[in-house]
Amino acid sequence: MKLKQSSTSHWYETCGEAFFTQLLIPFLHNPSQELKSLSQTCQFIYQTYSQHFDNYWKRLLLNKYCDFQKGTLDSEKLKGKLMMLYYQLEYFENHLEKLPESLISTSGPIGTDSKYGVYRPCFISSSSYGYGYGQGFCTMLTSSFFSEDYDPRISIDDYSYNLEMDDLLIQRRNISLFPAVVYEEYSALVDSYIQRSDGIIFTLVFYREFHPFNVKAEMESFSGFYKRVANDSDLLNRYIFTIAMHFKENIPESERNDLEEELRKYIAENYCFKNYLIIKCNLSNREQVLKTVRETVKRYRCINVNLFLKHFMKSEKKCLLM
Repeated sequence: MKLKQSSTSHWYETCGEAFFTQLLIPFLHNPSQELKSLSQTCQFIYQTYSQHFDNYWKRLLLNKYCDFQKGTLDSEKLKGKLMMLYYQLEYFENHLEKLPESLISTSGPIGTDSKYGVYRPCFISSSSYGYGYGQGFCTMLTSSFFSEDYDPRISIDDYSYNLEMDDLLIQRRNISLFPAVVYEEYSALVDSYIQRSDGIIFTLVFYREFHPFNVKAEMESFSGFYKRVANDSDLLNRYIFTIAMHFKENIPESERNDLEEELRKYIAENYCFKNYLIIKCNLSNREQVLKTVRETVKRYRCINVNLFLKHFMKSEKKCLLM
């Protein structure tokens, strides 16, 4: 049987119903007898979609992983293996702890995310004090300007910045930030933010009347955002959470330390962060904003796709999960 190159949906329309009714239902009734048939059918599906759709999988790989050179995916050794390579990368980018450190990069991909047209890593900039402070963090980083009053005339969807790092191996890198509100009532927008970002820099604003018991109320909008990320365990594994503590008024240092201690206690009791940072950051102080961004970016880790490809090609089974 030879299938024409068509979309997955077309395959389901033509073969899906027969597959489920003729194979899976009998298998559930008598698994031991039908096991061989299930295995053969799954193998047939895999071979069809891996060997006859090489161009399709190559396009997916190039669209998602901008570090790949187009020519490297034309190798005869990879013929019929691009689908497996794609899903291997999909799996391991959410389970970096299962890869050797030699295949992990802290410098990240060079170029932009082809789907959204932004530099990676990309971070949401939000605040407990509204959109203006999320935007103010971005403007202080990119233009050394911060105003407590939101000005819609300078509203920008996203900000790109060439960040000077304090790492000898990584001297500079491009990043993207976009200001956003993460309130529960904007759930559709929040989901789209999550899909295009690698983490969030959330500015928690403290003011003179702030009491440690207010932490829960001030973190309410962030809590809703966190729950949406936590619903996807793979996303939670790689997502970066930075809580930047901005003191709006002249609060004594001793009180600031008490507030930080209460915040850390609250976070430990209510969240299950895998990768996070809590840092003091006065939005009127550009050096502190730069430090916050640098420390956040240092937590960004990704697969070195070209080294991964070499490792994948050397593997006799061509499957790193086995």
